[in-house]
Amino acid sequence: MGDYFIKLNMWDTAGQERFRSLTPMFYRETDFIVLIYSVDNLQSFKSLASWCNSITTECVTQPTIVVVANKSDLESQRMVTTETGLNFAVEHGFDFIELSAKDQPDKINDLMNLIGKKCLTKIISKDVNEPTDVLVHAEKSSCC
Repeated sequence: MGDYFIKLNMWDTAGQERFRSLTPMFYRETDFIVLIYSVDNLQSFKSLASWCNSITTECVTQPTIVVVANKSDLESQRMVTTETGLNFAVEHGFDFIELSAKDQPDKINDLMNLIGKKCLTKIISKDVNEPTDVLVHAEKSSCC
């Protein structure tokens, strides 16, 4: 991103229940979370609410969150409308993007750029807002 190199650590738990107990330790102090659901799987969309509750409970930071609706190429099998996904994201103050990981590699690049820009903004604002310790070295003076 410009003059900055941003390293992203991504943990894909595939939303599976068996990873539910592990994930809080990964996102406890994270800057960015991507919640992905499949437009052809209503249950994957419904589970977003549970993930949001867990994030609110476990995160000690205020991560930026983006909701990604995946598999937009499966229009005939769609169970979650774009409007429903967008409304969920807006209600929670999240960004939203709909894509097909299979057919739209450019959208994946857009998502990675969005993540990079948001992370960079957070990093810069942390640098500006973090208090800085200043060590003042005063020489002792002797009187008379």
